Amino acid sequence: MSNDRDRDEGTGRFLPTGHVTLTRVCPGCGRAFEAPHRTSRAYCSRECIPHSTSHRPDDVDLDTSWMIQGKCLGTDPELFFPERGDSTVEAKATCQGCPVQHPCLEYALEAGEKFGVWGGKSERERRKIRRARREGKEVA
Repeated sequence: MSNDRDRDEGTGRFLPTGHVTLTRVCPGCGRAFEAPHRTSRAYCSRECIPHSTSHRPDDVDLDTSWMIQGKCLGTDPELFFPERGDSTVEAKATCQGCPVQHPCLEYALEAGEKFGVWGGKSERERRKIRRARREGKEVA
């Protein structure tokens, strides 16, 4: 921990003065980790988030071969899974001009990914796209 201000051990972000942390157990790997009291983060890292967080049936096989061509390959996964209320600007900037931005977004929409930035879109933006598609509206 820092001398002046504490950092969240998972994200490295500074915690507010007088913060309250909770020791949580990652359901993905079983490792204990400290997380700010007011956080939506349940897993210690992106790698521990299971594919079962999606709303797709297990028998649906989605193509993921495009993933190795992404600009995000080798980037810190935490960038794409910001804490509730944190900015998604940096993650979205990484997605700009990515050769697989569209397949990435379509994968997230088809897989029902509930967390993170996929294809340059946040969770909220993907919900709007899914809603518009269900209603038969054109989405930009």
